Amino acid sequence: MGRTTYPIFISPQGWPDPDLVEFAVSGDLAAKARSTQTTYAHEIWAWLDFLYEKKHGLDWRDATVEDLRDYEYWRCRDTKSEDRRKRLVGGDTWQKILAAIACLYDWAVHRKIVATSPAVYRALTGRGGSGRGRLEQRPTDVQRSDVRWLTRRAYERWRRIGFEDYNAAGLRRGIERIRTTSRNVAFADFAYGTGLRRREIGGLLTIDLPRLDEDASMLSGWLAAALGKGRRGRVFYIDRRHLTRVYAYIRDQRRLSIKRAQHHGRYDEIPDKMIVTNVRRLGGRNATVTYTDEFGGAPQRNVLNAVPLDQRMRMFQQTEDGLEPLWLWLRENGLPQPIERWNSVFAEANKRMVREGLKQHVTPHMLRHSYALHMLCQAQNAYLLRSGMAPDERRQYQALFGNVWELVRDLLGHASVETTKDWYLEPVRGLHWQTLLMAQDDSPVADTDTILSLVSKHSGLVYDVPKDLRGN
Repeated sequence: MGRTTYPIFISPQGWPDPDLVEFAVSGDLAAKARSTQTTYAHEIWAWLDFLYEKKHGLDWRDATVEDLRDYEYWRCRDTKSEDRRKRLVGGDTWQKILAAIACLYDWAVHRKIVATSPAVYRALTGRGGSGRGRLEQRPTDVQRSDVRWLTRRAYERWRRIGFEDYNAAGLRRGIERIRTTSRNVAFADFAYGTGLRRREIGGLLTIDLPRLDEDASMLSGWLAAALGKGRRGRVFYIDRRHLTRVYAYIRDQRRLSIKRAQHHGRYDEIPDKMIVTNVRRLGGRNATVTYTDEFGGAPQRNVLNAVPLDQRMRMFQQTEDGLEPLWLWLRENGLPQPIERWNSVFAEANKRMVREGLKQHVTPHMLRHSYALHMLCQAQNAYLLRSGMAPDERRQYQALFGNVWELVRDLLGHASVETTKDWYLEPVRGLHWQTLLMAQDDSPVADTDTILSLVSKHSGLVYDVPKDLRGN
C-alpha cells in the first residue's frame, strides 16, 4: 500500500512492450491523475486488443485513421448481434476513449516512435491564429443532460437515507448500523459545500484543514497543487458547519479506527513510512513539512503543496499512543481510504435510495455540479437581484455575467470559463435566466433554494424533494 504503481501492457506473446512501458512510467500517462491513469490504461488496452483481434495482429505503431474509424464503429455503432448491441457505448464514453488513444499517440509522435497519429486534429484558422483544434473523431452526441444536480433539500434527503439510516418519510429506521456514517457524511458535506473534486477531497491530510479557532462562518484553506487537476493549487472555502462535522469525525470515529489499527499493529506493516516531525503552515501554498523515515534517518523538508498523492498516504506522526496517519479519511480498520473506494461508498448509499423507492443516483462529482449551480445562483443574486436596478436595467447589465462565470470558474478550479458554462451549468441556460433577470427584490426566486426548485420544474435536470415531503 502507498507504493507508486504503473500499468504494464503485455503482448499476447507474453512480453511487455518497451515503448508502452516508457509511456506508462515516464511519459504522458504517468503525468495524469491516478484515476485518469486507470481509465486511460483500460481504454488503451481495449484499443490494443481490438487491433490484435479484429485487425489481424496489427501493431499499434502501424494503426491508421481508418483503423480508428473502424474502432469507433465497433465500439459505438456495430449492431450485428445482440451481444454487440449490449456493449455499445455512447458519446460520453467514446470521448473518453478517444482522449486516451490521443494521449498515447501524441506522446508517440513527439518521441518519433510513430510518424503520424490515427487521432486527427482539425486545423484552427481565423482571428485566433492557426494551431491544433478539436479531434476529428470527437463525438457529436455527448449527452450532457445525463448529468444531474441536486437542490439542498434533495441532497439532505439522500444523505439521511444513504448514510444515516432514515427512510423516505424522514423517520429513523433503527435497523442498519453504518459504521462509517460520520466519515461518509463529513466527506459528502465537504463535497457539496466546497465543490472540490473527489480526488481533491480524498487526498486531504488533517494538516490541510482550516482551523476552527477563527470566529467566522466561512473558513478558507489551501488545496495543494499536487491534488488539483492540472497540478494547480487554489484556495477553497468551507462553511463552518461542514468543517465542524469533519472535526467531529476526526475526534470520534477516526480516533476509534486509529486505536483499532494501533492495537493490531497495522501501521507497523506499512512500508516506506514518512514520519512527520514538524509542520510550518506559513499561509497556504508555502506550508512545509519536515519528515524522516521510520528508521530515524536524516530529516528532510518539503513544501506541502508539492507532496504527491502516494507520499501523502504514507505520512504519519508519532504520538504518545503510537503512529497515526495524517491521511484524513480512514477505513474502519484505520488504514487510509483509497480515493477510488469513494465510488463504492456512494453506490451503497444509492442502493439504500432504491430500497426506499427513490430514483436518485448520486456521485461525488454530482455534488460538485450542485455546488457550482448554487454558487452561480448566489452570485447572480448578489450581482443583479440586489443591485437596486429595475428589471429593464438588469437586462442591459448582463455584461456582469462575465464576472459571475469567472467567480464560479475560480471556485471550481477550472482553467477555462467555457468549461464551467458548457458542462456544469446546463440547467440554467436560456429561458430560466429571463426569470431571474426580471425578478423583483421581494420575488420568491430571490432565494437560492427556490430558484433551484424552479429550475428543477422546467429543466428536469435538477433533483428536488416533492413539495408535500419538504416538512420532513
